[in-house]
Amino acid sequence: LFRSCVEGACALDCPDGQEACDGSCVDTNTSTLHCGTCGNACMDGGICDEGTCVCPAGEQICADSCVDTNNDPMHCGDCGEACAEGGICVDGGCECPDGGEVCGGVCRDTQTDNDHCGGCGIVCNGVCSAGECFDPSAIDISSRDAHTCAVLVDGTVRCWGLNNFGQLGNGY
Repeated sequence: LFRSCVEGACALDCPDGQEACDGSCVDTNTSTLHCGTCGNACMDGGICDEGTCVCPAGEQICADSCVDTNNDPMHCGDCGEACAEGGICVDGGCECPDGGEVCGGVCRDTQTDNDHCGGCGIVCNGVCSAGECFDPSAIDISSRDAHTCAVLVDGTVRCWGLNNFGQLGNGY
């Protein structure tokens, strides 16, 4: 940095292509804090390209920030398009994780949620498992990889889940 003093006033002498901003010489064509002119800061995530604040390739300005609308759950597919609570943005579309379903603006696991058992708003006063409601009077429960069986108070057995090898019984 070079300082010059003329008639009692000192100033920064900046190299060609730079300006004195806040006591430093900066290139206003590339500085994200002084883009185009001193004090003009770029938005969050923005870059300064030839004195203009822009977003990196594949991103756009949403609410004063650069975002990738392909994976931002607050701006999924477009600015301001928020996913449901607990949702994720995949390739510009909202999804509930693990195959859940949006119920009342919130991602729910309809396979286990007693307030949304098997679908939105279906209340289960028992035990919700695999999207079905079961009587809470089970006296014993056993689970394996993808199936469950319960012995009920009356001695009957109720099984649910995957039955690709007859693990739930064959009905004989």
